[in-house]
Amino acid sequence: MDQKLHDLLEWANTRKVFVDPRIEFQVTDDRGVIAVAKEDIDKGKDLIKVPRDLALTPTLAASFFGDAWTSPHDRNEQLQLFLARLKFGEEDTIVDGVNISKKMAPYIKFLPSTGRETGLPYFWTEEEKDLVSGTDAEVFLKKFMDEIVEEWHSAVTGLVSITITNDMEKFYQDYKKGYYNKGMAYFLEQKMTWTSFQAYLWAHCVLASRAFPFILFDSSNKLHKAFLIPVIDLLNHKNGTSVCWYVSDDHDMVFSSLEDASKLKKGSELFNNYGDKPNYALLLGYGFAIPDNEFEITTLSLKVPKSYLEAAKKFGVKLPEDASDRGINFELTKKCPISDSLIDFFAFLVRLTSENNIYTTRMLLEGLANLQAILGTKLDAFRKFKLITDRRVAPSVIKMVKVYRNSQKAIFVLAEQTTIKLEKELLKKFKALSFKKILKRDKVFFNSLLLTFGISNYNDLVSKKILDQAVLLWIIRNANKSHYKDLDPLLFPEFIYEEFQDVKKNVPITEKDVLEFRSVYKSLFPALSQRIPEVYNVGDWSPRNFIVAGTVSDRLTFKKPSNSEVFFLKKEEAKPRFGKH
Repeated sequence: MDQKLHDLLEWANTRKVFVDPRIEFQVTDDRGVIAVAKEDIDKGKDLIKVPRDLALTPTLAASFFGDAWTSPHDRNEQLQLFLARLKFGEEDTIVDGVNISKKMAPYIKFLPSTGRETGLPYFWTEEEKDLVSGTDAEVFLKKFMDEIVEEWHSAVTGLVSITITNDMEKFYQDYKKGYYNKGMAYFLEQKMTWTSFQAYLWAHCVLASRAFPFILFDSSNKLHKAFLIPVIDLLNHKNGTSVCWYVSDDHDMVFSSLEDASKLKKGSELFNNYGDKPNYALLLGYGFAIPDNEFEITTLSLKVPKSYLEAAKKFGVKLPEDASDRGINFELTKKCPISDSLIDFFAFLVRLTSENNIYTTRMLLEGLANLQAILGTKLDAFRKFKLITDRRVAPSVIKMVKVYRNSQKAIFVLAEQTTIKLEKELLKKFKALSFKKILKRDKVFFNSLLLTFGISNYNDLVSKKILDQAVLLWIIRNANKSHYKDLDPLLFPEFIYEEFQDVKKNVPITEKDVLEFRSVYKSLFPALSQRIPEVYNVGDWSPRNFIVAGTVSDRLTFKKPSNSEVFFLKKEEAKPRFGKH
C-alpha cells in the first residue's frame, strides 16, 4: 500500500473513523486510489462513518480568518484559502486553540502535492489544452479560469492580513489583458505560496473533485458551499450509482451504498456519486471522461445580432435563458439531440417577409436543412481533428481526450441523423410534391428540357446547374395551364397557380428584381419560344412572369440538401413547436 494512504488510514482509525471491514482501499497505476469489496456485500448501509470534527468546513475557515476578511465570500473563497494555507503555508494554522495543521496533517499530506497531480485540465500543459480545442471543454475551461482568477483576486485583496505583492498584482493585470491566453501552464508550474493564484487554483481543484455540499451539515447554507471529509472522499465518482450521505445523531458523516447486491460482489469497486454529470463536467471537475456517457451534453453555439433575439422571442421562439448578443448556446443531449426550440429558431431565421406572421412548412424544412448543414460542418471538424502527440502531452491525457471528443462527436452524429429523419417525416406528413416526379409525368415539358439543355434525367439538371431555371419554367407553365390543351389537372396543382396569381397581383417588382432575372431570361428567350413553340409560345412568358415565378419558388419550394430534390409545399401553417429547450 502507498505510504501516504497507509498513514491516512492509520490516522483515520485513531480518530474513530469507521470503515466497513469488507472494504479495502488499493492504489492503482491508472486510477489512483480505489475502494474494493473484499467479500460480497449484501447490504451497503453505513459503510463509512467519519466524525464531523474531521471535516474542513466553511465555518472552520470563517473562524480562522474572522474580522480580517472583508471581501465577499458567496462561494468557497475562505475555505479554499484556508486549505491552501494548510497545504502550502509555513506556519501552523490554529483555530480556537486547536492546531488544525497538526490535527489534519496526514490528510493534508495525502492530498495532491502539486496542481498537476490533481489531474484536472486547469494544470494541463498548453499542448494538452490544445487537444480540446473546438469543444465545450475549451469554452468552459476558459470561462471557469476567468472566474477563478477574479475570485482569487477578490479574496486576497479583501484579506487584511495579506499583503498583495507586486508579482501577484502584475499577474492579475496581465491576465485581464490576455497575456496568459497562452503560457498559463508555465506560470502554474512555478512554486506555490499559500496566497498565490497557483495555490488557490489547486485548492479549487481539490474541492471540485472531493468536496461534499455543506448543506448536509447546515441546512440554512447555500447549496454551493462545500466541505471536505477524509476517507469518504477516497471513493471514485460514477454516474448512475445509487448512494446516500447523511449526518447521524452522533454528528458523524455517514456513507451508504444503495446499489443492488449484484454490484457489490467480491472484487468489485465501490463508487460514490456526486450527481450524474456530462463529460465536460467530469473532465473539469474530476479529470476523467466516461465512454458512452448517457448524461453527455454538448452545445451548438450561435451568434446573431440582438435585434434577431428580440424578434425571435416576439415570434414565439423559446430561447435558452442565457441567450444574448454574445451568443446562444443550445444544448444537445443523447436523449434529446435536437430540441424543439433549436428547430424553431432556425425556422425563424429563414422566414420570408410574407411569413412574418405565420410558421410555414417551408420555414420548418428550410430551417432544418440549414441546421443540418451546420451540424455537418461541426462533424467535419471533429473528423479532421488529429490528436498530435508531444513530449509535453501525457498518454493518460490523450486517452481521456479521445473519450471526451468521441462522446461529443457521437451527439453531433445523432443530431444530424435526427434532422435527416425529421426531414423525411415532414415531407411525408405535408404531402410535398416532388419536382422529380413532376418531370416524369409531364413528358412534354421534360422533352423540352432534353431538346434545350441535353439533359436525360433529373441529376443532369443538378450537375449542369440548371435546376433552378427548370423550376422557374415549370412554374410559369403551371401559370399558363389554361392555355394548353389536354393537360392533366392533377399534374398542375391549384395551390401553385393561386400563389402565382397572388404574387403577380400584390407584390411590386423592383429594379433589383429586373436585374436579377434579366440574364436568365435573355439566355432562354426568344430561343425557346421559337424552338419549342408548343410549350414556350403558349400563354405569357414575359420577363415579368419570370420575376413572379422566382418569388413563388422562394415561397413554395424546398430543396433537399442531400440530393437537391426540389419539393413544392402548400403555403400552410405548420404547427409551431415552441417546445422544450
